Amino acid sequence: MSKTLSVSDMLANLEARISRHRERREIHAREEAHHREQCAFHDAELAKILERYDAFKMAADAASDYAHPRRPRKVCTCAKAGSVRVACLDVDDRELVAVPE
Repeated sequence: MSKTLSVSDMLANLEARISRHRERREIHAREEAHHREQCAFHDAELAKILERYDAFKMAADAASDYAHPRRPRKVCTCAKAGSVRVACLDVDDRELVAVPE
């Protein structure tokens, strides 16, 4: 502050600064409370979404495994043609592999 200000001017200036900082503090305190609430909201939503994501991913993986099962190859032994077993269908109507004996 300038040395040319009167004591009453200095006090008025300081009172204005006090008032401004009190107002700003109050604003930031409200924002902080709001941000805490928003953070809690997003934490809860994230937890729900992660739980649903994990459940859905497990179901999708299981469905994929069912749609494309990894079963051992079967060879038909019901008929023979020379030294090669002939191909036929298994119980799921998939062609079995013909292999030499």
